[in-house]
Amino acid sequence: MHSERMDHDIQLAKKIEAGLIAQQILDQGLDSPIATSVELQILATEGRQAKDDLILAHLGLVRVIAAEAAKKKSVPLADLFQEGCVAMQHAVMNFDYRKGPFGPYAGMWIRSAVRRISARPWVPLDNVELVDSKSAVVYDDSDNHEGLARVLQLIPPRQGEILRKRHGWDGSARTRKEIAAELGLTISKVRHLERKGLASMKELWELSQAA
Repeated sequence: MHSERMDHDIQLAKKIEAGLIAQQILDQGLDSPIATSVELQILATEGRQAKDDLILAHLGLVRVIAAEAAKKKSVPLADLFQEGCVAMQHAVMNFDYRKGPFGPYAGMWIRSAVRRISARPWVPLDNVELVDSKSAVVYDDSDNHEGLARVLQLIPPRQGEILRKRHGWDGSARTRKEIAAELGLTISKVRHLERKGLASMKELWELSQAA
């Protein structure tokens, strides 16, 4: 079974490699002596699919490593899992099947990412006041923006993006309707993600106070 998994990983890795080469040829507008443009498009598509398949096949590894770290650290499991998934994508794109199996290689990337986020100190949210009764975030613009930026990096990217736009942390505040149109979401979805983001920041605040 282990040998079959390794063989499967190698086949996917070969497709990814071929797809990247094909996409590079297409992007540069070069002529290939061994493949037509249609064939190159097929190879590029198969490569992207193989990348997704390789990631999905090893998501269990991300869950295991994230769960182990969550037992020892105060970082939420969701954050550890998200960081592990990002590391998995890097592992896939840097993997050389000629040098060894994918599992241990991906594990190295994931553990490194999880250790990094686990070692990151919880940011004192002196610049951010979470008001439970209004579920609002009040930010004093006279303070340094770096603290808030670091906090936003700890929550899911889409939630952070919506909070930045909603509260004007990236320049000017937008309405939920404007954000929905900009991101191709429904207004209710924007509202839901905004509330999730505020809840995530509230959790970070409570953890930083308890530390």
